[in-house]
Amino acid sequence: NARRVLTLLAFLALCAVMGRAFAQGGAPLAPKTPKPAIAIAGTGRVPRDEFEARASQALREFQQRSGGTATPIEISDVIRRQVLEGMIRMQLLAQEAARTGVRVDNATAEEQMKASPFFNPNGTFDASRFLMVKSTQPAAFAAARANVASQLAARRLNEQLVERFRPSESEARAQATRA
Repeated sequence: NARRVLTLLAFLALCAVMGRAFAQGGAPLAPKTPKPAIAIAGTGRVPRDEFEARASQALREFQQRSGGTATPIEISDVIRRQVLEGMIRMQLLAQEAARTGVRVDNATAEEQMKASPFFNPNGTFDASRFLMVKSTQPAAFAAARANVASQLAARRLNEQLVERFRPSESEARAQATRA
């Protein structure tokens, strides 16, 4: 379940970066003034607009899964908090991955980018679109690739940490039996 959340967050980050790149017509992705942040995690920021977009998406998905009924405010608050905590966790994992040397190469990041819906209109990869963006908007493409590589490194570090600290099956059974 945590892996799905991390995958969703990385995917949404990629979509946000690529969407911004094309909305700005190839202008650099880094704004001159930082966007308002809802949280600061280490040296990273969690922009409010990205948080709101992800929280809205999570609420829509919850509503669809629960039969389309209105989401109670208590549940809505919990979902929003979980989205924010996930975004903060990703920021911190990305920073720790960079600090500890967990890296993802450009080819792996580009392969992940190719899976983005932006490059897959109607469910089919559009190589010409990918190459066009890569050649006509190199700064935006490089920034998106760096962002994806950072997110993938964070995910890789998270998997390493889960594997390292997860109790063995026999230990988990013993704890459950004692409980």
